[in-house]
Amino acid sequence: MKKVLKEWFLKAPWGKIALISWGDPNGEPVLLVHGRQDSVSTFIPLLELLPDTYHYVAMDIPGNGLSDPLPIGLKLTRIFPVVVIEMVAEHMNWREFIYIAHSMGTELGLFYNAVYPGNLKRCIYLDGAPAIQRLLMTDYAAYYKTFYLDYYDNYDSINTDDRVYSRRDAVRAVMKARSLTSDQAELILTRNLKKIGDDKYK
Repeated sequence: MKKVLKEWFLKAPWGKIALISWGDPNGEPVLLVHGRQDSVSTFIPLLELLPDTYHYVAMDIPGNGLSDPLPIGLKLTRIFPVVVIEMVAEHMNWREFIYIAHSMGTELGLFYNAVYPGNLKRCIYLDGAPAIQRLLMTDYAAYYKTFYLDYYDNYDSINTDDRVYSRRDAVRAVMKARSLTSDQAELILTRNLKKIGDDKYK
């Protein structure tokens, strides 16, 4: 497994952003941004295949992996993590960098490039079609219902999750929901499980 150089947290107004790096700290900078309900763990198999001559830094999007969630309240738009990407770029003192993204990270990269043109030297987007399909919606009433009204109609269930799993049940649930092998599910859960007791996880 590719050796992790460093794991640390960047302080944000709402809490902390989890960062992790691999490769050569003096190499060309590469930022990796994961998809919805994932974490930087999804990039580990890919990183095993990439050369060590680059400086890879990945972040857990707020509320994912080891990054703190945003406060419960108003629904935040999916464009919000664009600000977080810029916070990480400023923290790393990167004026220009390569961007590798998966799923929702693709959408964020497109927005980031529009808001901060010239910062992304090259972009590599993996499996972005499901995430950007919503940008093609032309029925704005349906868009509003899907992304806002349904949120407030189901506010309590969305913002409260009392489900507790054994580790085995958590792995099985991820395998079923995402059609993954047990090894893949274990990898996904390395940063997404919070232990709350003896074989009890959220």
